[in-house]
Amino acid sequence: MKKLLIKTTLESTIFEDKHHDNCSVCGRHFVVGETTYLGYNAQKQLINIGECCKQCLSSTITDHTYKKRHYKKPNDNDILWRYLSFPKFVSMLKSQSLFFTRVDKFEDPFEGAKGIADNESKWDESYKVFLQQMITHLPKRIDIPYKTHEQIEACCASLLSDIKIANAISRQHTYVNCWHKNDFESEAMWKLYCPDIKQGIAIKTTYGKLFDALNKKRYIQIGEIQYIDYTNKLLEGDDAFWYKRKSFEHEKEVRAIIHHYQGLEEPVGLNIAVSVSDFIESIYISPMAPQWLVEIVKDVSEKYGLSKPILQSQMTAKPFY
Repeated sequence: MKKLLIKTTLESTIFEDKHHDNCSVCGRHFVVGETTYLGYNAQKQLINIGECCKQCLSSTITDHTYKKRHYKKPNDNDILWRYLSFPKFVSMLKSQSLFFTRVDKFEDPFEGAKGIADNESKWDESYKVFLQQMITHLPKRIDIPYKTHEQIEACCASLLSDIKIANAISRQHTYVNCWHKNDFESEAMWKLYCPDIKQGIAIKTTYGKLFDALNKKRYIQIGEIQYIDYTNKLLEGDDAFWYKRKSFEHEKEVRAIIHHYQGLEEPVGLNIAVSVSDFIESIYISPMAPQWLVEIVKDVSEKYGLSKPILQSQMTAKPFY
């Protein structure tokens, strides 16, 4: 008899994230709908496995029905950039934190959207069908007060209303920290995210370093945004925060997401503590920056104990003809 462990840990949650798609023992890719198991082997090592290696499981933490992520997980060595103003750079060093913005404070009204307004009735109808099937296929041992078709319809309508209210409120409890995936600097990102480009800073890191740095005290999902055409796509739940319109595809965004429930009055942003030296690989100064800013960045970095390469933007290179 395998012992069922009730408690999960940060270590086990992160392990499951890293091995979400493949058996950690044999490497086989999981199939949608199969049961996967997170637990320990006889040597008390964490494993996340499918039926293929179930014989290796000594004790179980949890089991799940496998489904694909709603975001693409970058490779550990994929290069990420964060473009920001010099004052925000100083604030990050001083506070030793990364700032997560509440999504309803972004300019894009489609953050967390389930689709376009013209398709709302289609979304409603699909959820009503789902709710009806859920209610009518409950185990017989569960006695429900909804017997007639009219009662079930009324119950589904009430549940649907609650779901839509919760969806709208979730925008006030979801926080995002954004990065740009690119092997090289981006002129568009310099202009887009550094209002005063002469005082712009770009931080260079990798997905693996950022994930490890952020996930030391709590579990934070980090993945690539999918860019879609909302006219023929309907989304559900918190998964909607991993999608944006195709008109934003140039951003090549990788985002870290936190769901934070403090109360009715949520802050407009969260500072998540992190040792910045754990993930920063190098610092780039704007191609339009004066030399004095380079010296100030060096002084500030030294003051806060950040010993990383500080480089002038590679876009300052001069051509010859």
